[in-house]
Amino acid sequence: MAHRSVVSWSSMIGGHAQAEDTGGACALFGEMRRQGFLEDEFTSATVYRQVFRHLHSTFKIA
Repeated sequence: MAHRSVVSWSSMIGGHAQAEDTGGACALFGEMRRQGFLEDEFTSATVYRQVFRHLHSTFKIA
């Protein structure tokens, strides 16, 4: 991708989250931060929601 922004990162992270690819979403989140981009509220909510879904399904949290 030639021009990256928080919006483009959020879109890619959201796609991984929608596909229930927690590892991919977290990896992209980390790469976004390493490249100097700071998450916005949407990006944070997407990552947190996916991590919580993963934990819920993995550990069968009620």
